[in-house]
Amino acid sequence: MAQTPIRHTYRFYNTLSTTELDCGPDLTPVKGLNLECQPSTAATSGSFISDNLPLAGINRTVYHNNLNWGLRYANTEGVIEKTYTVQLYLRVTNFNSYYTRIIDFSNGVADDGIYFTNYNTPPPATNRCLNFYPNGNFGVCPFFDSNTWYLLTFTRNDLTKKIDIYVNDQLFTSYNDSADFYVGTKGKPVHIFRDDPVGFACEDGEANFAYLSFTNFYSTQSDVSLVYNNINASANTADFSFTPVTTCIGQNILVNYNGNIPSNDTSYAFTWNWDGGNVISGGGRGPFTISWNAAGSKNITLNITGGACLNTITNIKQISLVDTVKSEADTTICFGSTYEGYAASGTYVQYFKTASGCDSTRTIKLTVSPALNPNLGSINNLCSGESIVLSPGNYDSYLWQDGSTQNIYTVKNAGAYSVTVANKCGTANAAIQISEANCKLYFPSAFSPNKDGLNETFKISTLSNLFEYYLAVYNRYGQKIFETKKPSTGWDGNFNGNVVQPGVYIWFCNYKKTSAEPVKILKGTVVLIR
Repeated sequence: MAQTPIRHTYRFYNTLSTTELDCGPDLTPVKGLNLECQPSTAATSGSFISDNLPLAGINRTVYHNNLNWGLRYANTEGVIEKTYTVQLYLRVTNFNSYYTRIIDFSNGVADDGIYFTNYNTPPPATNRCLNFYPNGNFGVCPFFDSNTWYLLTFTRNDLTKKIDIYVNDQLFTSYNDSADFYVGTKGKPVHIFRDDPVGFACEDGEANFAYLSFTNFYSTQSDVSLVYNNINASANTADFSFTPVTTCIGQNILVNYNGNIPSNDTSYAFTWNWDGGNVISGGGRGPFTISWNAAGSKNITLNITGGACLNTITNIKQISLVDTVKSEADTTICFGSTYEGYAASGTYVQYFKTASGCDSTRTIKLTVSPALNPNLGSINNLCSGESIVLSPGNYDSYLWQDGSTQNIYTVKNAGAYSVTVANKCGTANAAIQISEANCKLYFPSAFSPNKDGLNETFKISTLSNLFEYYLAVYNRYGQKIFETKKPSTGWDGNFNGNVVQPGVYIWFCNYKKTSAEPVKILKGTVVLIR
Protein backbone atom coordinates (compact mmCIF):
# COMPACT_ATOMS: atom_id res chain seq x y z
CA MET A 1 0.00 0.00 0.00
CA ALA A 2 1.47 3.34 -1.07
CA GLN A 3 2.41 5.73 1.67
CA THR A 4 0.48 9.00 1.86
CA PRO A 5 2.80 11.85 0.79
CA ILE A 6 3.55 14.28 3.61
CA ARG A 7 5.37 17.58 3.24
CA HIS A 8 6.18 19.94 6.11
CA THR A 9 7.48 23.25 4.78
CA TYR A 10 8.83 26.23 6.74
CA ARG A 11 9.41 29.64 5.10
CA PHE A 12 10.43 31.61 8.23
CA TYR A 13 8.20 34.64 7.75
CA ASN A 14 8.68 35.62 11.41
CA THR A 15 7.57 32.18 12.55
CA LEU A 16 8.90 28.65 13.01
CA SER A 17 5.55 27.16 11.98
CA THR A 18 4.76 25.28 8.80
CA THR A 19 3.07 27.07 5.94
CA GLU A 20 -0.59 26.40 5.22
CA LEU A 21 -1.80 23.76 4.42
CA ASP A 22 1.11 21.58 5.59
CA CYS A 23 0.01 21.69 9.24
CA GLY A 24 3.15 20.09 10.67
CA PRO A 25 4.81 20.58 14.06
CA ASP A 26 6.56 23.84 14.87
CA LEU A 27 10.33 23.86 14.70
CA THR A 28 12.00 24.27 18.10
CA PRO A 29 15.26 26.16 18.82
CA VAL A 30 17.64 23.82 20.69
CA LYS A 31 20.99 24.44 22.31
CA GLY A 32 24.13 22.68 21.09
CA LEU A 33 25.62 19.94 23.27
CA ASN A 34 29.34 20.20 22.51
CA LEU A 35 31.18 21.67 25.50
CA GLU A 36 33.84 23.07 23.19
CA CYS A 37 31.23 25.62 22.03
CA GLN A 38 30.28 26.87 25.47
CA PRO A 39 32.67 29.86 25.68
CA SER A 40 30.99 31.40 22.63
CA THR A 41 27.43 30.37 23.38
CA ALA A 42 24.93 33.07 22.39
CA ALA A 43 22.39 34.25 24.94
CA THR A 44 19.49 33.75 22.55
CA SER A 45 18.72 31.01 20.07
CA GLY A 46 18.32 33.19 17.00
CA SER A 47 16.27 35.93 15.39
CA PHE A 48 14.29 36.86 12.31
CA ILE A 49 16.27 39.23 10.13
CA SER A 50 16.16 40.61 6.60
CA ASP A 51 18.43 39.28 3.87
CA ASN A 52 18.54 39.58 0.09
CA LEU A 53 17.37 36.50 -1.75
CA PRO A 54 19.05 36.51 -5.19
CA LEU A 55 16.44 34.43 -6.99
CA ALA A 56 13.78 37.01 -6.18
CA GLY A 57 16.04 40.05 -6.10
CA ILE A 58 14.33 41.32 -2.96
CA ASN A 59 14.94 41.55 0.76
CA ARG A 60 12.88 39.10 2.76
CA THR A 61 12.54 37.98 6.36
CA VAL A 62 14.66 34.91 7.14
CA TYR A 63 15.70 33.07 10.30
CA HIS A 64 19.26 33.31 11.65
CA ASN A 65 20.39 30.73 14.22
CA ASN A 66 23.03 31.88 16.66
CA LEU A 67 26.21 29.86 17.28
CA ASN A 68 25.63 26.82 19.52
CA TRP A 69 21.91 26.88 18.70
CA GLY A 70 20.05 24.85 16.11
CA LEU A 71 16.55 23.76 15.09
CA ARG A 72 14.69 20.58 16.03
CA TYR A 73 12.13 18.90 13.77
CA ALA A 74 10.05 16.58 16.00
CA ASN A 75 9.42 13.89 13.32
CA THR A 76 6.41 12.67 15.30
CA GLU A 77 4.69 11.43 12.12
CA GLY A 78 7.76 9.56 10.89
CA VAL A 79 8.21 11.79 7.84
CA ILE A 80 11.98 11.26 7.99
CA GLU A 81 12.67 7.52 8.02
CA LYS A 82 14.42 5.53 5.27
CA THR A 83 12.83 7.27 2.28
CA TYR A 84 12.76 11.01 2.61
CA THR A 85 13.68 14.43 1.23
CA VAL A 86 15.18 17.25 3.29
CA GLN A 87 15.61 20.62 1.56
CA LEU A 88 17.29 23.74 2.94
CA TYR A 89 17.53 27.12 1.25
CA LEU A 90 20.24 28.81 3.26
CA ARG A 91 23.31 31.01 3.33
CA VAL A 92 25.96 29.90 5.83
CA THR A 93 27.33 32.92 7.69
CA ASN A 94 29.74 31.02 9.98
CA PHE A 95 31.21 27.63 8.95
CA ASN A 96 33.16 27.27 12.23
CA SER A 97 36.72 25.97 12.30
CA TYR A 98 36.53 22.34 11.13
CA TYR A 99 33.09 20.75 10.90
CA THR A 100 29.65 22.38 10.67
CA ARG A 101 26.83 19.91 11.20
CA ILE A 102 24.00 20.30 8.67
CA ILE A 103 21.71 17.37 9.59
CA ASP A 104 21.80 15.04 12.60
CA PHE A 105 19.53 11.96 12.45
CA SER A 106 20.77 10.52 15.80
CA ASN A 107 19.04 12.95 18.19
CA GLY A 108 22.47 14.06 19.41
CA VAL A 109 23.84 10.68 20.52
CA ALA A 110 26.28 10.00 17.63
CA ASP A 111 28.58 11.85 15.24
CA ASP A 112 26.94 10.26 12.19
CA GLY A 113 25.47 13.00 10.03
CA ILE A 114 25.95 15.34 7.09
CA TYR A 115 28.45 18.20 7.49
CA PHE A 116 30.26 21.09 5.86
CA THR A 117 33.99 20.73 6.48
CA ASN A 118 37.43 22.05 5.57
CA TYR A 119 39.12 19.16 7.38
CA ASN A 120 41.76 17.35 5.35
CA THR A 121 42.02 20.25 2.90
CA PRO A 122 45.02 22.53 2.67
CA PRO A 123 44.49 25.51 5.00
CA PRO A 124 43.44 28.26 4.85
CA ALA A 125 40.18 27.03 3.34
CA THR A 126 37.66 29.75 2.63
CA ASN A 127 35.34 27.29 0.93
CA ARG A 128 33.93 24.09 2.38
CA CYS A 129 33.31 20.50 1.30
CA LEU A 130 30.24 18.30 1.78
CA ASN A 131 31.00 15.48 4.22
CA PHE A 132 29.07 12.30 5.08
CA TYR A 133 30.70 11.60 8.44
CA PRO A 134 32.42 9.25 9.06
CA ASN A 135 32.60 8.25 5.41
CA GLY A 136 34.38 11.26 3.92
CA ASN A 137 33.86 14.13 1.50
CA PHE A 138 31.70 13.83 -1.61
CA GLY A 139 31.19 16.05 -4.63
CA VAL A 140 33.33 19.01 -5.71
CA CYS A 141 35.67 19.84 -2.81
CA PRO A 142 35.94 22.60 -1.70
CA PHE A 143 32.81 24.27 -3.10
CA PHE A 144 30.55 26.09 -0.63
CA ASP A 145 31.17 29.69 0.53
CA SER A 146 29.58 32.11 3.01
CA ASN A 147 28.33 34.61 0.42
CA THR A 148 26.00 32.41 -1.61
CA TRP A 149 22.46 31.20 -1.11
CA TYR A 150 22.10 27.48 -1.87
CA LEU A 151 19.10 25.20 -2.15
CA LEU A 152 20.45 21.93 -0.72
CA THR A 153 18.38 18.84 -1.36
CA PHE A 154 19.11 15.50 0.36
CA THR A 155 16.74 12.85 -1.01
CA ARG A 156 16.98 9.12 -0.14
CA ASN A 157 15.32 6.15 -1.86
CA ASP A 158 15.28 3.11 0.43
CA LEU A 159 14.71 0.80 -2.54
CA THR A 160 18.11 1.76 -3.99
CA LYS A 161 19.74 2.88 -0.69
CA LYS A 162 20.98 5.89 -2.66
CA ILE A 163 21.04 9.48 -1.40
CA ASP A 164 21.06 12.09 -4.17
CA ILE A 165 22.37 15.53 -3.24
CA TYR A 166 21.33 18.53 -5.34
CA VAL A 167 22.76 22.05 -5.16
CA ASN A 168 20.05 24.37 -6.44
CA ASP A 169 18.52 22.35 -9.33
CA GLN A 170 21.65 20.40 -10.33
CA LEU A 171 22.78 17.00 -9.11
CA PHE A 172 25.90 17.62 -7.00
CA THR A 173 26.76 14.06 -5.93
CA SER A 174 25.23 10.74 -4.87
CA TYR A 175 26.00 8.57 -1.86
CA ASN A 176 25.37 4.82 -1.43
CA ASP A 177 23.85 4.46 2.05
CA SER A 178 23.58 0.68 2.08
CA ALA A 179 24.50 0.67 5.78
CA ASP A 180 21.51 2.93 6.67
CA PHE A 181 23.80 5.47 8.35
CA TYR A 182 21.73 8.50 7.38
CA VAL A 183 18.13 7.57 8.12
CA GLY A 184 15.53 8.69 10.64
CA THR A 185 13.10 6.97 12.95
CA LYS A 186 9.53 7.93 13.74
CA GLY A 187 9.45 9.91 16.96
CA LYS A 188 13.23 10.61 16.90
CA PRO A 189 13.86 14.32 16.23
CA VAL A 190 16.00 15.51 13.34
CA HIS A 191 18.34 18.41 14.16
CA ILE A 192 19.54 21.14 11.81
CA PHE A 193 22.81 23.00 12.54
CA ARG A 194 23.18 21.58 16.05
CA ASP A 195 26.11 19.55 17.36
CA ASP A 196 26.20 16.54 19.67
CA PRO A 197 28.51 16.21 22.73
CA VAL A 198 30.88 13.83 20.91
CA GLY A 199 33.95 15.22 19.17
CA PHE A 200 37.16 17.17 19.65
CA ALA A 201 35.93 20.61 18.52
CA CYS A 202 32.82 22.77 18.31
CA GLU A 203 30.85 21.61 15.29
CA ASP A 204 28.02 24.18 15.31
CA GLY A 205 27.51 26.80 12.65
CA GLU A 206 25.40 29.84 11.83
CA ALA A 207 23.19 30.37 8.81
CA ASN A 208 20.29 32.36 7.41
CA PHE A 209 17.35 30.08 6.57
CA ALA A 210 14.68 31.06 4.04
CA TYR A 211 13.19 27.61 3.37
CA LEU A 212 13.23 24.22 5.09
CA SER A 213 11.20 21.19 4.01
CA PHE A 214 10.79 17.60 5.25
CA THR A 215 8.97 15.04 3.09
CA ASN A 216 8.43 11.28 3.27
CA PHE A 217 9.09 10.61 -0.42
CA TYR A 218 12.04 10.51 -2.81
CA SER A 219 12.39 13.57 -5.09
CA THR A 220 13.34 13.39 -8.74
CA GLN A 221 15.35 16.11 -10.46
CA SER A 222 12.12 17.58 -11.88
CA ASP A 223 10.72 17.73 -8.33
CA VAL A 224 13.84 19.58 -7.18
CA SER A 225 13.71 21.97 -10.14
CA LEU A 226 10.09 22.80 -9.38
CA VAL A 227 10.97 23.78 -5.81
CA TYR A 228 14.07 25.70 -6.91
CA ASN A 229 12.25 27.70 -9.58
CA ASN A 230 9.51 28.62 -7.12
CA ILE A 231 11.57 28.99 -3.95
CA ASN A 232 10.66 32.68 -3.74
CA ALA A 233 7.71 32.85 -6.14
CA SER A 234 5.66 30.50 -3.96
CA ALA A 235 4.28 33.18 -1.69
CA ASN A 236 3.83 32.71 2.00
CA THR A 237 0.17 32.84 3.00
CA ALA A 238 0.84 36.15 4.76
CA ASP A 239 2.78 37.73 1.90
CA PHE A 240 1.86 41.22 0.70
CA SER A 241 3.37 44.05 -1.32
CA PHE A 242 3.13 47.82 -1.29
CA THR A 243 3.92 50.60 -3.74
CA PRO A 244 5.84 52.77 -3.61
CA VAL A 245 8.38 51.34 -1.15
CA THR A 246 9.55 54.85 -0.26
CA THR A 247 7.13 57.73 -0.07
CA CYS A 248 6.54 61.12 1.48
CA ILE A 249 4.67 62.02 4.60
CA GLY A 250 0.99 62.37 3.75
CA GLN A 251 1.28 60.59 0.41
CA ASN A 252 -0.79 57.46 -0.25
CA ILE A 253 0.59 53.94 -0.72
CA LEU A 254 -1.27 50.93 -2.09
CA VAL A 255 -1.02 47.66 -0.13
CA ASN A 256 -1.98 44.39 -1.84
CA TYR A 257 -2.25 40.91 -0.35
CA ASN A 258 -0.13 38.49 -2.45
CA GLY A 259 -0.53 35.31 -0.43
CA ASN A 260 -1.83 32.01 -1.72
CA ILE A 261 -5.10 31.90 0.21
CA PRO A 262 -7.92 31.77 -2.38
CA SER A 263 -10.22 34.79 -2.40
CA ASN A 264 -13.26 32.57 -1.78
CA ASP A 265 -11.72 30.92 1.32
CA THR A 266 -13.46 32.53 4.32
CA SER A 267 -11.85 30.35 7.00
CA TYR A 268 -9.07 32.92 7.58
CA ALA A 269 -9.21 36.24 9.44
CA PHE A 270 -6.90 39.07 8.33
CA THR A 271 -5.64 41.59 10.92
CA TRP A 272 -3.37 44.47 9.88
CA ASN A 273 -1.25 46.82 11.97
CA TRP A 274 -0.17 50.01 10.18
CA ASP A 275 2.25 51.39 12.80
CA GLY A 276 0.39 54.68 13.11
CA GLY A 277 -0.78 54.82 9.49
CA ASN A 278 -4.12 56.25 8.43
CA VAL A 279 -6.47 53.89 6.58
CA ILE A 280 -7.99 55.84 3.72
CA SER A 281 -9.75 52.84 2.20
CA GLY A 282 -9.74 49.06 2.36
CA GLY A 283 -10.66 46.16 4.63
CA GLY A 284 -10.14 42.41 5.14
CA ARG A 285 -7.39 41.13 2.86
CA GLY A 286 -7.34 44.48 1.00
CA PRO A 287 -6.29 46.19 -1.12
CA PHE A 288 -5.68 49.17 1.19
CA THR A 289 -4.78 52.80 0.67
CA ILE A 290 -2.66 54.07 3.59
CA SER A 291 -0.79 57.25 4.51
CA TRP A 292 1.44 58.30 7.42
CA ASN A 293 1.89 61.71 9.05
CA ALA A 294 5.39 61.15 10.46
CA ALA A 295 8.73 60.34 8.87
CA GLY A 296 10.87 57.26 9.49
CA SER A 297 10.63 53.50 9.03
CA LYS A 298 7.16 52.07 9.56
CA ASN A 299 6.33 48.38 10.07
CA ILE A 300 3.34 46.96 8.23
CA THR A 301 2.22 43.78 10.01
CA LEU A 302 -0.25 41.18 8.74
CA ASN A 303 -1.57 38.48 11.09
CA ILE A 304 -3.71 35.72 9.61
CA THR A 305 -5.61 33.36 11.92
CA GLY A 306 -7.77 30.35 11.25
CA GLY A 307 -7.26 28.00 8.34
CA ALA A 308 -6.54 24.29 8.47
CA CYS A 309 -3.52 24.55 10.81
CA LEU A 310 -5.11 27.05 13.22
CA ASN A 311 -1.75 28.82 13.43
CA THR A 312 -1.27 32.57 13.51
CA ILE A 313 0.69 33.45 10.39
CA THR A 314 2.58 36.73 10.60
CA ASN A 315 4.48 38.81 8.11
CA ILE A 316 6.14 42.18 8.73
CA LYS A 317 7.46 44.51 6.06
CA GLN A 318 8.99 47.93 6.39
CA ILE A 319 8.29 51.12 4.48
CA SER A 320 10.36 54.30 4.58
CA LEU A 321 8.62 57.65 4.99
CA VAL A 322 10.72 60.58 3.78
CA ASP A 323 10.70 63.76 5.85
CA THR A 324 9.78 66.32 3.26
CA VAL A 325 11.52 69.63 2.70
CA LYS A 326 8.85 72.23 3.31
CA SER A 327 8.60 75.76 1.92
CA GLU A 328 5.94 78.46 1.81
CA ALA A 329 5.05 81.15 -0.69
CA ASP A 330 2.70 84.07 0.01
CA THR A 331 1.43 85.47 -3.28
CA THR A 332 -1.20 88.03 -4.27
CA ILE A 333 -2.70 88.16 -7.75
CA CYS A 334 -5.36 90.29 -9.43
CA PHE A 335 -8.89 89.05 -9.93
CA GLY A 336 -9.16 87.28 -13.26
CA SER A 337 -5.53 86.09 -13.37
CA THR A 338 -3.96 82.82 -12.15
CA TYR A 339 -0.85 81.69 -10.26
CA GLU A 340 0.44 78.19 -11.14
CA GLY A 341 -3.05 77.24 -12.20
CA TYR A 342 -4.83 78.59 -9.10
CA ALA A 343 -7.38 81.42 -9.47
CA ALA A 344 -9.08 81.61 -6.04
CA SER A 345 -7.80 82.72 -2.64
CA GLY A 346 -6.76 79.77 -0.46
CA THR A 347 -3.93 77.55 0.74
CA TYR A 348 -2.55 74.99 -1.72
CA VAL A 349 0.04 72.21 -1.10
CA GLN A 350 2.28 71.05 -3.95
CA TYR A 351 4.36 67.83 -3.97
CA PHE A 352 7.60 67.51 -5.93
CA LYS A 353 8.55 63.94 -6.79
CA THR A 354 11.79 62.13 -7.45
CA ALA A 355 12.30 58.57 -8.66
CA SER A 356 11.60 57.26 -5.15
CA GLY A 357 8.58 59.46 -4.47
CA CYS A 358 8.23 63.06 -3.44
CA ASP A 359 11.02 64.82 -1.56
CA SER A 360 9.58 68.27 -0.89
CA THR A 361 6.34 70.16 -0.44
CA ARG A 362 5.51 73.79 -1.02
CA THR A 363 2.57 75.56 0.58
CA ILE A 364 1.16 78.42 -1.47
CA LYS A 365 -0.92 80.96 0.42
CA LEU A 366 -2.72 82.73 -2.40
CA THR A 367 -4.64 85.99 -2.06
CA VAL A 368 -6.75 87.18 -4.99
CA SER A 369 -7.26 90.94 -4.97
CA PRO A 370 -10.96 91.67 -5.58
CA ALA A 371 -12.14 93.00 -8.88
CA LEU A 372 -12.23 96.83 -9.09
CA ASN A 373 -16.38 97.02 -9.37
CA PRO A 374 -16.40 98.86 -5.61
CA ASN A 375 -19.94 98.69 -4.23
CA LEU A 376 -21.49 101.26 -1.90
CA GLY A 377 -24.70 99.31 -1.53
CA SER A 378 -28.31 99.98 -2.50
CA ILE A 379 -29.62 102.03 0.47
CA ASN A 380 -30.55 105.46 -0.89
CA ASN A 381 -32.84 106.69 1.91
CA LEU A 382 -31.61 107.89 5.29
CA CYS A 383 -34.07 107.98 8.17
CA SER A 384 -33.97 111.10 10.31
CA GLY A 385 -31.65 110.69 13.29
CA GLU A 386 -30.13 107.50 11.93
CA SER A 387 -26.93 106.62 10.01
CA ILE A 388 -25.77 104.37 7.18
CA VAL A 389 -22.34 102.67 6.96
CA LEU A 390 -20.87 102.57 3.44
CA SER A 391 -18.39 99.68 2.84
CA PRO A 392 -16.97 99.42 -0.71
CA GLY A 393 -15.10 96.09 -0.18
CA ASN A 394 -11.58 94.91 0.70
CA TYR A 395 -8.83 96.99 -0.97
CA ASP A 396 -5.38 98.33 -0.14
CA SER A 397 -6.37 102.04 0.13
CA TYR A 398 -9.47 104.28 0.22
CA LEU A 399 -10.07 107.96 -0.50
CA TRP A 400 -13.56 109.37 0.26
CA GLN A 401 -15.08 112.58 -1.03
CA ASP A 402 -14.03 114.48 2.11
CA GLY A 403 -10.45 113.14 2.19
CA SER A 404 -11.12 110.29 4.67
CA THR A 405 -8.97 107.20 4.11
CA GLN A 406 -10.84 104.66 6.26
CA ASN A 407 -12.18 101.43 4.80
CA ILE A 408 -15.76 102.43 5.75
CA TYR A 409 -17.69 105.71 5.86
CA THR A 410 -20.57 106.58 8.22
CA VAL A 411 -23.31 108.69 6.59
CA LYS A 412 -25.46 110.83 8.95
CA ASN A 413 -26.86 113.36 6.47
CA ALA A 414 -28.36 113.25 3.02
CA GLY A 415 -26.02 114.09 0.14
CA ALA A 416 -23.66 112.73 -2.50
CA TYR A 417 -20.90 110.36 -1.41
CA SER A 418 -18.03 108.81 -3.41
CA VAL A 419 -14.87 106.77 -2.90
CA THR A 420 -11.74 105.91 -4.86
CA VAL A 421 -10.22 102.53 -4.02
CA ALA A 422 -6.86 101.04 -5.04
CA ASN A 423 -4.88 97.80 -4.89
CA LYS A 424 -2.00 96.31 -6.87
CA CYS A 425 -4.35 95.83 -9.77
CA GLY A 426 -5.26 99.55 -10.16
CA THR A 427 -7.87 102.10 -9.00
CA ALA A 428 -11.65 102.46 -9.35
CA ASN A 429 -14.47 104.80 -8.23
CA ALA A 430 -17.99 104.42 -6.85
CA ALA A 431 -20.65 106.99 -5.89
CA ILE A 432 -24.12 107.04 -4.28
CA GLN A 433 -26.81 109.67 -3.64
CA ILE A 434 -28.44 109.51 -0.19
CA SER A 435 -31.84 111.19 0.36
CA GLU A 436 -33.56 111.99 3.66
CA ALA A 437 -36.74 110.02 4.36
CA ASN A 438 -39.47 109.80 6.99
CA CYS A 439 -38.92 106.33 8.42
CA LYS A 440 -41.29 106.41 11.38
CA LEU A 441 -43.07 103.09 11.78
CA TYR A 442 -46.87 103.41 11.41
CA PHE A 443 -49.68 100.88 11.68
CA PRO A 444 -53.31 101.60 10.59
CA SER A 445 -56.05 101.76 13.26
CA ALA A 446 -58.52 99.78 11.14
CA PHE A 447 -58.78 97.58 8.06
CA SER A 448 -61.60 95.94 6.09
CA PRO A 449 -60.83 92.54 4.51
CA ASN A 450 -64.04 92.52 2.43
CA LYS A 451 -62.32 91.89 -0.93
CA ASP A 452 -63.05 95.36 -2.34
CA GLY A 453 -59.34 95.89 -2.93
CA LEU A 454 -58.99 98.62 -0.25
CA ASN A 455 -57.36 98.11 3.18
CA GLU A 456 -57.49 94.31 2.79
CA THR A 457 -54.66 93.49 5.26
CA PHE A 458 -53.30 94.81 8.52
CA LYS A 459 -49.56 95.50 8.29
CA ILE A 460 -46.94 98.19 8.76
CA SER A 461 -47.78 101.16 6.56
CA THR A 462 -44.31 102.73 6.25
CA LEU A 463 -41.66 100.26 5.17
CA SER A 464 -38.16 100.98 6.44
CA ASN A 465 -34.81 99.19 6.32
CA LEU A 466 -35.28 96.95 9.34
CA PHE A 467 -32.63 94.55 10.68
CA GLU A 468 -35.20 92.65 12.78
CA TYR A 469 -39.04 92.62 12.73
CA TYR A 470 -41.84 90.71 14.46
CA LEU A 471 -45.62 91.39 14.47
CA ALA A 472 -48.26 89.43 16.42
CA VAL A 473 -52.06 89.91 16.66
CA TYR A 474 -54.22 88.65 19.58
CA ASN A 475 -57.99 88.42 20.16
CA ARG A 476 -59.66 89.70 23.29
CA TYR A 477 -59.07 86.35 25.01
CA GLY A 478 -55.29 86.63 24.59
CA GLN A 479 -55.13 83.99 21.89
CA LYS A 480 -52.49 84.62 19.22
CA ILE A 481 -54.22 84.54 15.85
CA PHE A 482 -51.46 85.91 13.57
CA GLU A 483 -47.68 86.40 13.52
CA THR A 484 -44.99 87.24 10.96
CA LYS A 485 -41.36 88.26 10.67
CA LYS A 486 -41.79 89.90 7.26
CA PRO A 487 -42.84 93.60 7.14
CA SER A 488 -44.42 93.00 3.74
CA THR A 489 -46.75 90.28 5.09
CA GLY A 490 -50.04 91.41 6.68
CA TRP A 491 -53.00 89.85 8.52
CA ASP A 492 -55.95 89.11 6.21
CA GLY A 493 -58.57 88.77 8.96
CA ASN A 494 -58.53 84.96 9.02
CA PHE A 495 -57.40 82.45 11.65
CA ASN A 496 -56.64 78.86 10.73
CA GLY A 497 -58.42 79.42 7.41
CA ASN A 498 -61.61 80.72 9.05
CA VAL A 499 -62.96 84.28 8.97
CA VAL A 500 -62.84 85.99 12.40
CA GLN A 501 -65.55 88.23 13.73
CA PRO A 502 -65.38 92.04 13.33
CA GLY A 503 -64.13 93.82 16.41
CA VAL A 504 -61.09 95.17 18.21
CA TYR A 505 -57.82 93.19 18.18
CA ILE A 506 -54.55 93.81 20.01
CA TRP A 507 -51.15 93.87 18.20
CA PHE A 508 -47.51 93.93 19.33
CA CYS A 509 -44.46 94.71 17.17
CA ASN A 510 -40.75 94.18 18.06
CA TYR A 511 -38.12 95.63 15.72
CA LYS A 512 -34.49 96.71 15.33
CA LYS A 513 -33.20 98.94 12.57
CA THR A 514 -29.55 97.88 13.08
CA SER A 515 -27.80 95.01 14.79
CA ALA A 516 -26.23 97.37 17.31
CA GLU A 517 -29.34 99.09 18.66
CA PRO A 518 -31.66 97.55 21.30
CA VAL A 519 -35.05 96.02 20.43
CA LYS A 520 -37.91 98.50 20.27
CA ILE A 521 -41.52 97.58 21.09
CA LEU A 522 -44.72 99.01 19.65
CA LYS A 523 -48.26 97.97 20.58
CA GLY A 524 -51.78 99.05 19.87
CA THR A 525 -55.24 98.00 18.71
CA VAL A 526 -56.82 97.61 15.33
CA VAL A 527 -60.50 97.46 14.37
CA LEU A 528 -61.51 94.77 11.90
CA ILE A 529 -64.46 95.94 9.78
CA ARG A 530 -66.48 93.63 7.53
